[in-house]
Amino acid sequence: MIAAVEKFNPLLPETNEIIYGALSFIVLYVVLSKVALPGIRATLQARELKIRSELEAAERTRTEAQQVLDDYRRQLADARHEAARIIEGARRMADDARRELIAKAESEAAEVRDRARADLAATVAQIRADLQRQVADLAITLAEKVVEHSLDREAQRGLIDRYIEQVGAVPAGSRS
Repeated sequence: MIAAVEKFNPLLPETNEIIYGALSFIVLYVVLSKVALPGIRATLQARELKIRSELEAAERTRTEAQQVLDDYRRQLADARHEAARIIEGARRMADDARRELIAKAESEAAEVRDRARADLAATVAQIRADLQRQVADLAITLAEKVVEHSLDREAQRGLIDRYIEQVGAVPAGSRS
């Protein structure tokens, strides 16, 4: 009976089932390795190549993006330097223009002062000449009235002009 109990083990399959199962597995393995396995390998290789190419493309894109970013930053820095140079140039031009305008205004003011001085000197000379003529005419008229006859006007005028020049030559502080 012990032998009968050993034959009826529900966990152990029958020998013929093991043989049929093993043969079925081998046939199925051979069929799958010849038919399905090359397709699966090709699919896996294609997927691997696709992933690699996408990774390489992503790396190229990242590199290109980094180059574009570096170019952008360089251009931005160049633009900032150019803007600073333009601003500095404009400041220098404004300073130069301001200096030129100040110099021009100062020279024009000096010219106006010089013209005013020249006009004043000419006016003073004209007033002195007019005053000398009037004094000479007045002196002749007074002399004629004093002498009561007509004197030679030219001779009298010469005398009076000399007298006025002598009086004009005396400094203002020494006259009394």
